[in-house]
Amino acid sequence: MKNHVIGVYENEQQAAEVVEDLKEKGYTTEEISVIAKNTKNYLKSHRK
Repeated sequence: MKNHVIGVYENEQQAAEVVEDLKEKGYTTEEISVIAKNTKNYLKSHRK
């Protein structure tokens, strides 16, 4: 059985920092999901 953890953050910056922390701890992007109410501005600033 897989474990699931849910976090709620005030803004995109906080969520992005947590994602980076998880990746540094060895989690892969396939193991991390992000759900957001409004990603329009976030996506514009994080496109590569």
